[in-house]
Amino acid sequence: LTEATATPYTATVPEPAATSRPQPTPSPSPADTATPTATPVPDNADLIDSGFATYQNSLGDIVATWGAVVQNESAEKSVEDVTVTALFYDSSDVLIKTDSEDIVVIRPGQASAAGSSSLTVPSNPTRMTVRVTHGDFEAGASTTNFTVSDAALKAGSYSSTVEAQVTNPFDKDIENLEVLCIVSDDAGQYLG
Repeated sequence: LTEATATPYTATVPEPAATSRPQPTPSPSPADTATPTATPVPDNADLIDSGFATYQNSLGDIVATWGAVVQNESAEKSVEDVTVTALFYDSSDVLIKTDSEDIVVIRPGQASAAGSSSLTVPSNPTRMTVRVTHGDFEAGASTTNFTVSDAALKAGSYSSTVEAQVTNPFDKDIENLEVLCIVSDDAGQYLG
């Protein structure tokens, strides 16, 4: 995760010199009247949402499901090799389990998800924190993305599935496309 610390800015204005004559005001030079440029947005991949849920499977094991959404803040560069690490803690705030998932690439201005649906944990976690680390930002990447529509959760006898329409914007077939779904309730509570 990226941390930022704000520092207050204090301007110091010198006392005017005691003089009996008015001081001339210098004419601005072309450099003084140049149009200011916007400060570029730094390349960053930020965690924008995360959650977890637990259940007990038929063998009596405690199983955690977790998910995290990471946003590429760059408008011009893709970020590659993003690692999302979930850290699970028990009620005594002791770390009981970690799990990492990789995101190969997040295109400019887009978000992607990582998570797991079958992580066995030694005891019931009470909280989770997420760390995001990333590799390089690469310029010149296409900003064309797959789109998802008509997503629906379908209840099954033993588990639920998500059905959706994924539209490929490219002129060629894509094989082995991985889709990760994060399910939450109407209040935004992570379900799995």
